[in-house]
Amino acid sequence: MSGPGPRSAPDAFHEVRAHAPDLAEVLSQVYKLALFEGPQLPHRPAPGARAIRWALDLRLPLSHAEFLRPIATEMIKDLTDAGIVQVAGYGYGAYSLTGAITALGPGFTGALVRESAKPYGFRRVIEGDLQRHKRVIVIDDLLINGRSALLAADALRNEGFLVTGVFTIFRLAGCRGRRALRQAGLGHRCLATLCRIPTEQQRQGTEALTDGA
Repeated sequence: MSGPGPRSAPDAFHEVRAHAPDLAEVLSQVYKLALFEGPQLPHRPAPGARAIRWALDLRLPLSHAEFLRPIATEMIKDLTDAGIVQVAGYGYGAYSLTGAITALGPGFTGALVRESAKPYGFRRVIEGDLQRHKRVIVIDDLLINGRSALLAADALRNEGFLVTGVFTIFRLAGCRGRRALRQAGLGHRCLATLCRIPTEQQRQGTEALTDGA
């Protein structure tokens, strides 16, 4: 399977450790297509933030059915095994994934979580037909510090929904996201863990290992 897009793949910053062996190749290609570094980096850090060497934009690969379908299918399998049929996504990185799970999963219901209610129309924060007596899992593309997943969980809980966990495609190893979710009473599962590959300077002990975000 060849990844779409004319951009040449940069050197990897992480090893993709797939927890779903059948998806290992797909997840590796998704990572490579989403990765930007050096001159290719379109990302701009917030004012006062440190400069970054790389960034992942998973919205790019998730806009292609050849990647979105197998990832959503694997998530549906795990969710079904756990007895979960309700999912909710927050942010553009999660919207396509949430929609694919809802479309492909028999009996599934999905919702989109807004950052805030619109001042007109139905003025809802939660857009979708979720049932409050059934468990809900928050869907996201990447777990780093857990901010977006926690915002989604808080919004759903404030509306009376039973949120029990978060399911992501990737987790960045060594970051505080999983710990933050546990402290909020949320479980976490991912399809793969991204483990930092040491640079030559780090291998020689001249550069400290740090985690992004």
